[in-house]
Amino acid sequence: MDFSIAYKRTAGLLLLLLPALGIGFLELVTDSARTFPYTGTHGGLILTAVGLSALLGYAAYRSYRRELDRSLRYISLGYLGFAFLYAFHGFFTGMAHDHLLLFVIYGPVSRLVMYLYVYIGLQQLLSRAAPEARPAGPWWWTRHLCLFAAAAVLAGLAFDGGYLSVFRIKLIEGLSLAVSILGITRLALLRQRSPLWRYHLIAQVFFAETSLAFILSSPWNAMWWFAHAVSAAAFVVLGFAVVRPGGGAESLGNVYEETLLYPVLNRILHTSHEGIIMTDLKGRVIFTNRQSDVFFPGRLAKGQEIADFLLALKLKPASRKGKPVLQLVEELLAGRLEQIDEYVEIAPSGSGAGALYYELYAGHVTDGRDKSPLGYLFVFRNRTEEERLSQMKNDFISIVSHELRTPMASILGFTEIMMMREVAPDKRTKYLQTVYNEANRLSNLINDFLDIQRIESGKQEYAFQPADLGAQLETITEQWQGKEGHVLRLELPGQPVYAVADPDRLMQVLHNLVSNAIKYSPGAKHVDLSVLEEDGKAVIRIRDYGLGIPEASLPHLFKKFYRVDGAVHRKIKGTGLGLTIVKEIMDAHKGAIHVESKPGEGTAFVLRLPLYRLPVLAGKLAALEDDEGQSKLLSEALCDQHGELVRFTSAEEALFVLERTGEQPWLWLVDLQLEGRLDGWAFIRKLKSHPHYRDTSLVITTVSSKPADYTPDGNELYLRKPYTVSHLLKLVEELREESRRSHLLVPSYDERAIIELLHQQGLEIGEIDRGEEFSRIRLKGEQEE
Repeated sequence: MDFSIAYKRTAGLLLLLLPALGIGFLELVTDSARTFPYTGTHGGLILTAVGLSALLGYAAYRSYRRELDRSLRYISLGYLGFAFLYAFHGFFTGMAHDHLLLFVIYGPVSRLVMYLYVYIGLQQLLSRAAPEARPAGPWWWTRHLCLFAAAAVLAGLAFDGGYLSVFRIKLIEGLSLAVSILGITRLALLRQRSPLWRYHLIAQVFFAETSLAFILSSPWNAMWWFAHAVSAAAFVVLGFAVVRPGGGAESLGNVYEETLLYPVLNRILHTSHEGIIMTDLKGRVIFTNRQSDVFFPGRLAKGQEIADFLLALKLKPASRKGKPVLQLVEELLAGRLEQIDEYVEIAPSGSGAGALYYELYAGHVTDGRDKSPLGYLFVFRNRTEEERLSQMKNDFISIVSHELRTPMASILGFTEIMMMREVAPDKRTKYLQTVYNEANRLSNLINDFLDIQRIESGKQEYAFQPADLGAQLETITEQWQGKEGHVLRLELPGQPVYAVADPDRLMQVLHNLVSNAIKYSPGAKHVDLSVLEEDGKAVIRIRDYGLGIPEASLPHLFKKFYRVDGAVHRKIKGTGLGLTIVKEIMDAHKGAIHVESKPGEGTAFVLRLPLYRLPVLAGKLAALEDDEGQSKLLSEALCDQHGELVRFTSAEEALFVLERTGEQPWLWLVDLQLEGRLDGWAFIRKLKSHPHYRDTSLVITTVSSKPADYTPDGNELYLRKPYTVSHLLKLVEELREESRRSHLLVPSYDERAIIELLHQQGLEIGEIDRGEEFSRIRLKGEQEE
């Protein structure tokens, strides 16, 4: 903990406990029987307390009339009630020797009334209730004033009737102490740090210590006098709390409202995304929020000159046309300038760091009541990202305008030549080839722009499934073999390597990298491609032996529109978007891309993708289900009795595995509503059209009706979601025991729909065996076992 904070907390605690320490000291070292009956001094103390409480009560009443805040009614009555009842205590001072209990009783009664009403007022204030529609009428005030009068009369009657005793008076004082402690607890639990609440808490503690001193004292002894002094100190603290922050404010309610907002505004300032710095009238820092410390770590300190801070930042106008920032600040502090609103730039702080850009606003801060100057506010808003995007937009426009104009000029120029004059056949062919190449280049450029826009907007869709990387590299090699005289050498392992990928997007990545390898190795002959398994990943490596990439350019290689500097590199046409697209696609695949390069020796791009291993299907249950929760239900329900469940999330994945393993499970559970490009119906049609898989048993699940063109055969079931586990288990058991393909097992509640579907397909029902949960359907003309 900071030493200054610890010191302040310790000093505040000692201030609160000072009267308690005085009470303890007097209790231990003084003679309680010794008295000091200075009635004149006592009258002065009472007059001070009555005057201060009446002043506070009147201020609260005026504020209530203005603000219509119900809490101020009770606070006003608390102070006025104390002044009214405590005045009787002063009135009977002269009779203290003859009627001591009558003189004493009005002290604890007045304090009990004040504590109760002020506590109720604080509760109302903290409830943040809406202002009243109109002020309370005279009857409300009269009723409570009558209560005060009744309390005064009852105290006198109690004395006259002999009901008063020292014990009962101290009991009333004890009730006052209890209510005061309740108020202290309420204020302490607020954890507010605004000045008014701190002063109010101190006053409440002093009042509680006053009641404690009166309980321990006897009239006119040292403890009794000390209690009066603590009470007067409490009123002074409370009056100072209200008058000092309120200044010339006419409304006490405004003061309370502002102090309620103080901690809220403090938190708002510290959670702001802007860096906020407040200075005094001489330009010395008096407040900084957390964000300013984030923007400028270790550079800001309270008491520091704002000019020195800005000088250390080396600020300069971003536009390069305005006045120096320090000159503007000096004019602001001298009163020759009302405000500053500038874009500023901060030079890079280290190697590899870029310039930072901020919007700086600065202006006067004045008091809301009398418009007197309080200081200056400096606000920094970080706009580095905006500047970066603006620069990217400018680069984009520059590149697009250049890259579009070049092919368009060639297309228009050669087309115009062929239209305006006769051209020899060989030249015509050459011109048409140029037009074709430039049009193709233009098409690729537009596709790159569309791809990057789709990726950045989050609209790029991916269909992840197992992909045979060797097969894809073979396709790429065939398509690019011999282009610009290059020989593509492909190295494949003995076993196929599968990865989880979108085959189309992965082909886009490979085309881009191979195209770059050929373009940037004009003097070389070979491009090497390979794939292997390494550390649980599928790894593709594409290497050329061309120009290579300077080490300084490697960190920027995947940024949009970035082009490697150098005369040779600049001659090679490109948009600077290809590698950005490659990086975005690899990130979407949860993969990685790495570059190894040496200038003059060539470049290697290494792709790492999640590996996919073919599951074993023979004799197992297989589920085509993309819902995670439903898959867990199937696994828990079926695995114990029917073996391991192999789950596929897409039809593409399931067909991929079937084509490569040649194995078949004994039962498929197929969800018709899949989110991939192929749905469950497409999977079933492909399965039934394959001679090896057409007899596989099926349980079909869906939440929608069956299409009109689908007919189930004897080993297929149609189960509508939601279904119970018991239904599913019984269906699977029936299928495992069933030996004839002509039998259809359907849930009883779906029997009518199945029969209607069979009739639509021209199939006649031969026999129906109805059970409690399932029906067994035989088609007409089929033989029984």
